[in-house]
Amino acid sequence: MKVPLVRCFGEADGQLAALAREWCCPVLSGDSDFYIYDLPEGVLPLKHFQWDSWETRQNSSYIPCKRYTTASFCTFFNIDRRLLPFFASLAGNDHDCLRKIPWARFRPADCPRKWIKVPRLEGLLSWLGARTDQTAEDTLTAAMDLIPHMSQQAQTEVQTEVQTAMLEYRLPSSSLRGFFSEGTVPSLPAEMLSWVPEWVRACLARGDLGADVFVHRRKILRIQVEHCDLQSSNLTSQPLRQVLYGLLLGQGGGEVLEVDRVGLELVGVKVRPLVQGTAQTLRLDSLPEFGDLKEKNTLSTTTANSSKRYSEPCDRPRPAIASVGSSDISVPKRF
Repeated sequence: MKVPLVRCFGEADGQLAALAREWCCPVLSGDSDFYIYDLPEGVLPLKHFQWDSWETRQNSSYIPCKRYTTASFCTFFNIDRRLLPFFASLAGNDHDCLRKIPWARFRPADCPRKWIKVPRLEGLLSWLGARTDQTAEDTLTAAMDLIPHMSQQAQTEVQTEVQTAMLEYRLPSSSLRGFFSEGTVPSLPAEMLSWVPEWVRACLARGDLGADVFVHRRKILRIQVEHCDLQSSNLTSQPLRQVLYGLLLGQGGGEVLEVDRVGLELVGVKVRPLVQGTAQTLRLDSLPEFGDLKEKNTLSTTTANSSKRYSEPCDRPRPAIASVGSSDISVPKRF
């Protein structure tokens, strides 16, 4: 579909919101965090797209959907838009002291808004709507006053947690705009800058190279349709992946958590990167220039030999089906 794509390294919500604000366009998402960011064109929630009801008007086709804006939300509940980060931080905080606040009691008795399934949130919104505080700090202090017998230490902890959470909704300058206009690769996390070369950064940002191994040291393997009482067929290629992990991460890059099946259960197994033979002389930054045919063959042979320990003979003759073409199926004799 030729849709430009960029991968964010780390938390993407703030970067997407910043880009949407700079471009003055809405965000298509199912993440409720975007309901809090101050976005000029709002959010198009994915669940409200009527995919089967597309229409055509004036030679243009479109899919009906709904648009959410913070202005409409704040007008509906009569709250200051600047208090939205405070609302989200307070509503999502699980501190024991905050749970003691009976927000539901602030819900108007004649409130017709039955579409809110959580009375606690509606009570919190009603309480915020009645406030005339000048700052979020004043509102936080007022919320602390609702908690009886609260120690100074607990009050400090809650205030720190809420204020830290509120900072997450402060939009930075977008680091993604340069990627779409000039192809500038977004910055990597500090722990990756020292060892990930430029050619890898570009592949990661474009989505050409998976980031799970680099960023999370994790690989979720595909589960094949096979006999559940036998070992996973992914074990056969594990030595090949170990060599790949060695090329990407090096000997000291740490273990990779592979998620595979044991029986019918998903389990995580830590796998050590393998660096041996020719691979010991390879560096990630110079890997694209690795062109010596003899060295390539040596690396391939070494890798293939290391995988033989998972090869097991068949305990009985088994048929095999080979697809020769789009419609031809060949069933050879038993072997």
